[in-house]
Amino acid sequence: MPYVSIDTETGGFKSTTDALLSVALVEHNPDLSPGRSMNVFLLPEPGKVINEGAAKVNGYTPELWAARGAVPLVQGMQQIKSWLTPGSRAIAFNAPFDRDFYTHNESMAKVATGLAPDWICALKLFRALVKRARYEVPNHKLDSLAQVSGHWKVGHVRGDHQALDDAIACAVGYQWIMQKYKEYKESPF
Repeated sequence: MPYVSIDTETGGFKSTTDALLSVALVEHNPDLSPGRSMNVFLLPEPGKVINEGAAKVNGYTPELWAARGAVPLVQGMQQIKSWLTPGSRAIAFNAPFDRDFYTHNESMAKVATGLAPDWICALKLFRALVKRARYEVPNHKLDSLAQVSGHWKVGHVRGDHQALDDAIACAVGYQWIMQKYKEYKESPF
């Protein structure tokens, strides 16, 4: 079963009311390293909200999304379906959040993209590994995982949160987590 790291950018915290603005996917190679990727920018669905705070985090403006080629939700989900290997298992840093937005919008679009329903939460695995190995990290955020895995340098400052940057960081972080568990001769599952 192929693994795919996924990240979303949204208009807020509630999938039922807030817009899904972008979805990025990074397919893992057999050694779990990041492979091919895709990033889909989505036009906000009518009636969906984009909170000011969320727009500050991800940089959303109608003009910027138009320049990035944002497409309607149905078209975006069809693009994802065409790109995905059927049965791929998703890995997301905060899987409950991303899965909620993704599956809600997949259902709204009436496009079954083929992702397996059981998502892996990299945050949960990272927390367990930090506790087990007593790693010194400032927090359990994606930034810390990206730094401890060597993907981002310590002190790396992100600009706008972009789904593809975060999906790549999640992919590298997941590969690192799984390597650490292998070194400890343990399985996180």
